[in-house]
Amino acid sequence: MALGKWVRSNGWAGYDPYDLPGYLFDCRTMGTPVSKEAEAILRRRDQDDPLGVRCELGIAPKVNAKSMGLFLGAYCLLQDVLPGQDYSVEVLACDEWLAQNSVSGFAGTGWGYPFNWESYVVIPAGVPTAVNSCHVGDGYRAMFKSTGSVLWLERCLRISDFLLNDLNVDRVPGRGCCFSYTPIDFFHVNNANLGTAEFLLWTGLEGGREEFVNAGLDALAFSLSDFDDRGALAYWAEGFEPKPDLAGFMDHYHTAAELRSLLRICRMFPERNDVNEAFQSYFQFYLDAFFDVESRPVLRPGFDWLPFDIHAGAEAAYLLGEMLPDHPAAKEKLMVFLPWFLDSCRNADGSFIHRIEMRDGEQLVRPFPFLRWGQAWVLRGLASVLQGIRATGEAS
Repeated sequence: MALGKWVRSNGWAGYDPYDLPGYLFDCRTMGTPVSKEAEAILRRRDQDDPLGVRCELGIAPKVNAKSMGLFLGAYCLLQDVLPGQDYSVEVLACDEWLAQNSVSGFAGTGWGYPFNWESYVVIPAGVPTAVNSCHVGDGYRAMFKSTGSVLWLERCLRISDFLLNDLNVDRVPGRGCCFSYTPIDFFHVNNANLGTAEFLLWTGLEGGREEFVNAGLDALAFSLSDFDDRGALAYWAEGFEPKPDLAGFMDHYHTAAELRSLLRICRMFPERNDVNEAFQSYFQFYLDAFFDVESRPVLRPGFDWLPFDIHAGAEAAYLLGEMLPDHPAAKEKLMVFLPWFLDSCRNADGSFIHRIEMRDGEQLVRPFPFLRWGQAWVLRGLASVLQGIRATGEAS
């Protein structure tokens, strides 16, 4: 796979769309803020020359724990589905880096970002997040399924110890509970809560930890209670938005992630009709609202397909690939979407672009290969597609 070769050649450290905002935040906290005019110029230049801006400002490429978790899962799957290919060096490198860079001082094991993330509260670099840790855990889970070694399951259980004991939990009467994004926020975000629920449920069932299963079911109940009359979930749980104008906000990235969590829960609990019905309604909404008539990913409901963001395409591949074995509608969509994605979004060197947008009435491709945002997600998404193809037994 050309992208895998590109990653091997370029290494694990890379740039991220969020490292420039992190730099600007650092300037403010150090008492040397960038003026609004200068910041606007930097952000415009970032669109056209992201590498040049970062080199000029002295922003170094960094290794991102989420990338490493995605790469670990991707290389594990590729090892299994591509006969004759040897990714053992990559698997070992990912595993060693993750072991050396987990965050200490918590009940379990977690990973954060290498930059300060300024959201509705500031999440300092290194603070472990539920989402990052679940993606690392997904890589460990892939290794456990591939090898059967309890070493990988034990690492998954340590992540669930972090999720259960270190995240903040809001117990909402009659609705279950919602897990926060990190140990320092009190967000009610369906993407993070459902990802936490799914991982707790899987580790609890696989590892015989009843407390994980119970907590996962409570978190699942909260998100199920948040479905709206369209049969869909907003990013922020209803009534818990940081600002009123965020009510109902959705995007392709987090919608696909929520669906992937629900898909996995459906497979764990096939007898739960309520979960299966929620998934089916949400997936139909996704097909209708997040692709245009030519099956190109749409960033938000009601938008045109432009601007296109590589993260949306990668998430679409990841979800649809995982659904291939038992969802004909996913195969139908993937057969149209994937050829366009591979033809339109690959650079000549095997990496994947960042964006496609309109400028002065013409389509403009932004080819810069952000590592986590693009390459890690795309590799994981394409590995999911290959695994789905193998599971269906159809080389087409």
